[in-house]
Amino acid sequence: PEIRLRKHFALKELSVLNLSLGAVRGALQLTLAATGFSFWSLVIGNIWAELSRTVILWRMAGGPKRLRFDSPITMEALRFGTHTSGAYLLWVLFSTADNVVIGKFLGREILG
Repeated sequence: PEIRLRKHFALKELSVLNLSLGAVRGALQLTLAATGFSFWSLVIGNIWAELSRTVILWRMAGGPKRLRFDSPITMEALRFGTHTSGAYLLWVLFSTADNVVIGKFLGREILG
């Protein structure tokens, strides 16, 4: 929904929304922290702000026109995701192979 608003140059409305939610989020987090919620005040404040932002953006943008499932686009995304995930897996294996070899042959102490 934010993209629709940006497409129609509703930047002032988006700025007011972000500023308002930021102020309310901060006040909520400070209040929760003062009442003893400790680190949960950050978690609850962020979740509340993002849920509120999503609902307000949907209302501002007019909501989804209709939900649909497009098979060709889904298959294209899955192909891309498969290649990207495979490349990432190979990168992880390559970047940690030296640690595995050193740990196996020289021991954990040398590896650190």
